[in-house]
Amino acid sequence: MLSERQALDVAGALSIKRNLAAQSAAQKIRDQARVNLDAGETRKAVDLVPEEVAELAAVMNEVAWPDERDYAHLRRQLNRA
Repeated sequence: MLSERQALDVAGALSIKRNLAAQSAAQKIRDQARVNLDAGETRKAVDLVPEEVAELAAVMNEVAWPDERDYAHLRRQLNRA
């Protein structure tokens, strides 16, 4: 699972793309990243439709992430999708 900051970074990269699937995925990721854990809320897996998954996979491959190891699990999940 990504940290809040990492999830927001991914959402930010998605939001640069100007298409509905990328924008929708970015919003879903932001919504889960901003869950208030101190208030007893829990984070859930983000459910993406195939078009959103494709946009996320493209962004993960296009962007040079600061520490690639932090994103390895997400990349493996996307490669299996």
